Amino acid sequence: LVGCSGDHDFLAQKGADSSVPTDVSEAADIRGEEPRILVPPADVREASLDDRVDVSEPPEPPADPWTLTWMNGLADAESARFCFVPVAADREMRDQAVPLPAGGLPFGRSLVLDQLRGVDARTMGVHPYAVIGGDASGDAGSGCSAILDAPDGAVASDGARRGPVVVSLPLIPAGTLAEARSYLGVVTGCALRWPYADAEAGADAEAGDDVAEGGDAREDGGTSRDASEAGDGNGGDASDATIDVFRPPARAAMCGASTGAPNAGLVLVRLSRREVGARFGFQSVHASAAVGVARIVAERMGGSAPIFSADLGPYQIVPRDGLTAVTRDDFGLSIGAATLRVASPGGAFAGITVSLATALAASGIDESALVEGDRLSLVLIGTQPGENPGPPWNAARLAVVRNAPLARGE
Repeated sequence: LVGCSGDHDFLAQKGADSSVPTDVSEAADIRGEEPRILVPPADVREASLDDRVDVSEPPEPPADPWTLTWMNGLADAESARFCFVPVAADREMRDQAVPLPAGGLPFGRSLVLDQLRGVDARTMGVHPYAVIGGDASGDAGSGCSAILDAPDGAVASDGARRGPVVVSLPLIPAGTLAEARSYLGVVTGCALRWPYADAEAGADAEAGDDVAEGGDAREDGGTSRDASEAGDGNGGDASDATIDVFRPPARAAMCGASTGAPNAGLVLVRLSRREVGARFGFQSVHASAAVGVARIVAERMGGSAPIFSADLGPYQIVPRDGLTAVTRDDFGLSIGAATLRVASPGGAFAGITVSLATALAASGIDESALVEGDRLSLVLIGTQPGENPGPPWNAARLAVVRNAPLARGE
């Protein structure tokens, strides 16, 4: 359907469903406070991406029931709550929204909604907000209005964050969710400001090779020692000392942003619910702001034979319409024994490899409950594959969601 980032506008993905009432030429990407037109890199625009559309297939069946699967893919939030605020005539009705889920949604996990409280999707828009931190048990009962209207959380002198931080996500216009379909919304990018000063990250921080040049290397007051000040503690020459120089992580590899401002965004797609008979149906979704073109491959255990693969640019779902059908025997000894691999077709980043069983378990899906006819989507989230970030950032992950999460039998 669409991929978007910022406060109020949508971005149509390359090859997006033409039935969506979105004017691509006017779509803007708003990261932080400054709007700009998002132009995919040349390798994305020119990539030959196979949508695997069979025009002979029947039209997409209506979903029964309508569902919105909402995933936390924020690269710098271990957990988040979300407020879905109804918007009518450009007015937000915050008093009708409650933070969901009450205890927070961990990174890589999703919740399934069969309705949006107080929203008529045909005539009303939805403004989602992410709520990071705060006392989930203490303020959830007060509703979104009190949380959104309160002063934003601040960082105290001891480095601890006081109170929740509210992050505005892109507005979902009226009519976008009106069809009887299964929708997937993935919140992506980073919700908080980059914790290191630009001077310390360096102009080429995105390449990951910068060293802070003098002064504070971190906003928390940590410093890098200059070689001339370092000694062995016994009057020895500084050249004999081992100097531990702090290197800020690559900003683009963590958040996908070239500035320190938050760039939390939203990828919103329709999931196919076409029947696949006695097989399993798969789609793949790109929802990582830190990754350009990526290839997702499913292989039999040992990499002896590919089961299927998908090349995706940012915000894309492949196949766009329909599913890639796989028999149970294609997986090997068991469904979970299959291997999932994420790589860069151009070698721009290191790959990651996990078993399907691991991806299912991390997503809260019971492998033993899967049966022929089930439809699943693999969702790329988090930082750039190959990075090994520590808190507050989440490593790249392939999450899994059901395309028909509330359907009978799934």
